[in-house]
Amino acid sequence: MTLQCDECKVTSAKRKGRGAGNLSVDVATATILLCPDCMKLAIPTLEPYRPRDNVLAFHASTDKHRRLLGPYRTGKSHACAAEFVAMMTGVPIPEAPQTTTLCKRGVIIGHDYENALFMFQKIFGSELGNSPGIVPRRLIKKIRWWDKASDIPEELTLTNGSVITLHSSKMAFAKQDHDIDVVWVDEVDQHNFQMFHPSHAFMWSQYLAPNEKAVAVPPFTDFLLPTPPDYPYPSGA
Repeated sequence: MTLQCDECKVTSAKRKGRGAGNLSVDVATATILLCPDCMKLAIPTLEPYRPRDNVLAFHASTDKHRRLLGPYRTGKSHACAAEFVAMMTGVPIPEAPQTTTLCKRGVIIGHDYENALFMFQKIFGSELGNSPGIVPRRLIKKIRWWDKASDIPEELTLTNGSVITLHSSKMAFAKQDHDIDVVWVDEVDQHNFQMFHPSHAFMWSQYLAPNEKAVAVPPFTDFLLPTPPDYPYPSGA
């Protein structure tokens, strides 16, 4: 079987050293998705994200289980969103030295679905407002909605074939899913994600009050964001 990329119209048979497996197929619709080259051309960098100095160590880390802690609005959720989408698209983060490996299945877990929507909008922006995301929504091939009127998806398939599932920590999980590559949880207690396998890459963004000491949670490597000098922020900041 010879597959053809929808974007560049080049068949896998013409790609030197590449087999047909490098082009992803949406089995449900028999649609040929973008090849890795076209995906990177579509978003050569993760704009408009630019990592702050306080999260560069987090992005540079090769540890599989990372926890980013800090007060509100210190950039922890934004940094985890960029790291997550870099792994789902294979596109590296600007100014971050690590090489990004493409993941095929990712899971986002919020405290509830409102929080999961916040996480989704950190990546793809708000369809109902003017909030920009890290990557454009045109890279979403299809959406299975949890609540379309509220712009809350349940599962996204990207144009490179990668699949992102959104969950609430209040949902019950039937079993461990060993096919997941990367998990991002935000403001969720530890006991709510014990169903995931240690082989998964895991990012955890969590609130830590100013001057509070973090309690270690093995096997996570902690990255602490300092309290800004103007915290608590002025009204409207």
